[in-house]
Amino acid sequence: CIVTVRYPIKKAAERWLLDRVEPLSTIGGALLMECLQEANADGERIRDHRANGHLEAFPGLDRELPKNAYEKPELTADEVLQLVMLSRSRWAPWQCLNILLWFGAVKMDDAIPQSAEDALKLTRLEPGDRAKRAKLSLGIAESDASTLEVQSFLKALFVGWVRDVDVLVDAA
Repeated sequence: CIVTVRYPIKKAAERWLLDRVEPLSTIGGALLMECLQEANADGERIRDHRANGHLEAFPGLDRELPKNAYEKPELTADEVLQLVMLSRSRWAPWQCLNILLWFGAVKMDDAIPQSAEDALKLTRLEPGDRAKRAKLSLGIAESDASTLEVQSFLKALFVGWVRDVDVLVDAA
């Protein structure tokens, strides 16, 4: 499975991804915030890519957050993209699932996990049961090519998790 996200990444694709971030009150949103803090992801590396024309939107996009325990007033596409595209070159299956949870991109028994208990149920699925009980959830079909590429990237993460194989990422 090979997926390409071509530069420049279009503004519509960034907006789609940023809008998919789960509320901070859910396990997906909380996991994203924890990863941002743990990685000290401030978006700086993506801003460099943006300045070099690798992303269409200039300046980068952001999303206002409701008052939260992380004391974070907004989330930027630069922060999210830094984690997803530049943090590492190999995503283990459990990391693929983590990212899918950030974006509400996985359902189990037709429901997007909301709590830590819901997410634990997913992590306990044996690889043979993952394809039976879990489904990729990307919302309505998009027509923008760049957004479709980002969706394909999430699909590759889903396939990696379902098949219990690492996903390799080359973000040159």
